[in-house]
Amino acid sequence: MRKYIATIAFVLIGFALIVPSGVKAVVSGHDDLTFDAATNLYLPGNGYYLTVTSGSEVQELSVGSTQLTLNLLDGSFITLTSSDKKVMTSSLATTVCGSTNSTLTISTSDTSGFSSVYTDTIGISGDCVPGTSGGGGGGGGGGGETTETTTTTETTEEPTITTTTGTATVTAASGGQATAITSGGGEAIVNIPGGAVSADTTVTVTPTATTESTVSSFVAGVTSGQSVVGGFVYNFSAESGGAAVTTFNNSVTITMTYTEAQIAGIDESTLTISYWDATTQSWIALVTTVDTANNTLTATTDHFTYFAIIGEEEAAVEEVIPLSQMTATQLRAKIAELLQTILKLQAALLELKGETGGVITGVPSFFSFTSNLKQGMSSTDVKYLQIILNFSSDTMVATTGVGSSGHETNYFGSLTKAAVIKFQEKYASEVLTPGGLSKGTGYVGSSTRAKLNTLLGK
Repeated sequence: MRKYIATIAFVLIGFALIVPSGVKAVVSGHDDLTFDAATNLYLPGNGYYLTVTSGSEVQELSVGSTQLTLNLLDGSFITLTSSDKKVMTSSLATTVCGSTNSTLTISTSDTSGFSSVYTDTIGISGDCVPGTSGGGGGGGGGGGETTETTTTTETTEEPTITTTTGTATVTAASGGQATAITSGGGEAIVNIPGGAVSADTTVTVTPTATTESTVSSFVAGVTSGQSVVGGFVYNFSAESGGAAVTTFNNSVTITMTYTEAQIAGIDESTLTISYWDATTQSWIALVTTVDTANNTLTATTDHFTYFAIIGEEEAAVEEVIPLSQMTATQLRAKIAELLQTILKLQAALLELKGETGGVITGVPSFFSFTSNLKQGMSSTDVKYLQIILNFSSDTMVATTGVGSSGHETNYFGSLTKAAVIKFQEKYASEVLTPGGLSKGTGYVGSSTRAKLNTLLGK
């Protein structure tokens, strides 16, 4: 589960900030904390978001499970917006109900100086009726400009899902960050470093529920035994000067979050940030750092497309039946299983000796490599290549997920290329030295094919 520091100070620099429950923003002395950008505050106790409007000022703001507590100095104000159109309770002001949202503006009346501090607690008391007001006493005045960024998707079988699209303008010199959120508690954040783009670029992260027809083919493309975690697919896009930007000069960092409820029945250690490959019509796993303490995934990429959290379903616990109680059919199945285990152990022993015996499970006995292979290609030969690479622990394509043992694919991607390089350098004297090379290239040419065929007993 996530853990948060009780008190932190933060500065807003033009991008929306999601402030989690239990975080307190504090400014000492007589200086107000000014919100330079619209800021989303999440109340996990009731699952609602309140947005602080750009330009608001407070001395202290504490986000609790179901309410906000704030201090305002004389001459300052804060405007809160609820895209869920909820009544926000306050002792100093009244909620105004609009057709698309509800707003609450609290403004101190004395502007003569910082002689006193106003304290208020903001909670949620129910739904707002457009054209009315409610939820508190006097106050009012002041406020800033509110920008609507929420969209609502309704289905006939699921409750209304509210999402927030993340949009930001990043610069060539400083980069920037965009954040998308869902009411389910998930976030998708992209951090663009300086130098990644050549000009001012608008970056957008759009979440789409997996129940929507627009991403149905992506959901169908998930490998059997895997699932899209959190129920959302995120479209990462960028535009500069009216043209789409799909690749970057430097790698950008993608961070995604999930909740414990979202990974029920999923093996947490298998979670990856994966991108949709239109050529192979499949999800490709990025090298992902999994922070199980904070339920956070981090990966880097050099291009934009659709991204999602993909995880493998936990294996069902198999009932163990004593041999004495097995039927004849069950005993024959158990014997076949044991024979397969023996074959795998024999293969592992041969690997330790630097041999294969020409037996690699999954590659037909009649097969041999006759064509050169390189990154970007798709064929059955690539799948057999991945099987051989996964046969040895020091040349594996991946340890889990797509490309790992038992999950080999026909696509020659970056992970396969990296594994080929390790293979070439492992057998350098046979593969690289004859060609005057000292480092692997990732290209499967004649000398690499020859070694692969040797391992197949050819």
